[in-house]
Amino acid sequence: MDEEWAESFVVEQRLLGVEGAHIGAALSEVESHCSENGQSAQLAFGTPVEYARSLQLPVNLEHSPQAVTRSLVPIMVQVLGMYLLNWSFEAALRGPGLEITAGRLLIPAVSLLAMVAIARFAEPVLRTVVYHPTVAGIRAWLTFFAVAAICVAAFTSLDEAIWRVSAGWGLAAGAAVLTGRCGVGDRAP
Repeated sequence: MDEEWAESFVVEQRLLGVEGAHIGAALSEVESHCSENGQSAQLAFGTPVEYARSLQLPVNLEHSPQAVTRSLVPIMVQVLGMYLLNWSFEAALRGPGLEITAGRLLIPAVSLLAMVAIARFAEPVLRTVVYHPTVAGIRAWLTFFAVAAICVAAFTSLDEAIWRVSAGWGLAAGAAVLTGRCGVGDRAP
């Protein structure tokens, strides 16, 4: 069997979320058929991507976009704790209290939306990375700079305080979230 065909088949199955055991069994069947009939995999089964999709093997639900998004919840909570701790530490050094502005709230919101978007659109993003790495690299840089520009613009222009709290409160809350993870999404080993 052609190694390139097999590699493309495996990559497509992984992108679809199929477990390794099912992929191995399907690949063994292809190899067996090709050995018995003396045909190439391309001739017998067509393109590896189309054949992989046609099999409709069972998908591991732990790799679904919803499962990945749920697994990001603890990370999202920690990102919020990190922002709160950073802002509170800055406020404790410079003055009496922590001022929460719309710009400061927009930055973690954009970060969280970016994480959810990556989890939600993981399959097309991974397809682009695998099959068109240059395009993926260009899109990644453009996305990074667009998000950075939005955050900088928000931070500098939306700077009116909408909520004032003690910097100590922010330090304690941020540290608690970062060290304790609040038990969100934790699983027993």
